Amino acid sequence: MLSVYCFKQLFPSLTMGPHTRTLSKSCFHHIRSFKQIRSSMDHSTAVSVALALVSSRLDYVNSVLSGSPLKHIARLQRAQHALHALARVVLQERSRARSAPLMQQLHWLPIE
Repeated sequence: MLSVYCFKQLFPSLTMGPHTRTLSKSCFHHIRSFKQIRSSMDHSTAVSVALALVSSRLDYVNSVLSGSPLKHIARLQRAQHALHALARVVLQERSRARSAPLMQQLHWLPIE
């Protein structure tokens, strides 16, 4: 797999910004859609669907931005917020609920 540095050297006109922004929007779109149907699922089904819809995209964003410059760290933080929002929806908690205990309850690791 090409590193971000090699990719930047080979294709200087391409940037990661629009790509990661689109992925972030996609994650939040799927979380909002999932929130609409969450009440009709049991807990284990909700966890499975949530992981299938959003987690794969978050893993992808995390791997793409791994080793990238510090200016892209804010985009990783957006991915972290998406994961926290997903945990709230899966556990049917209010939007202001603290996310750390929810992540522990689901056995999900934070993005670092």
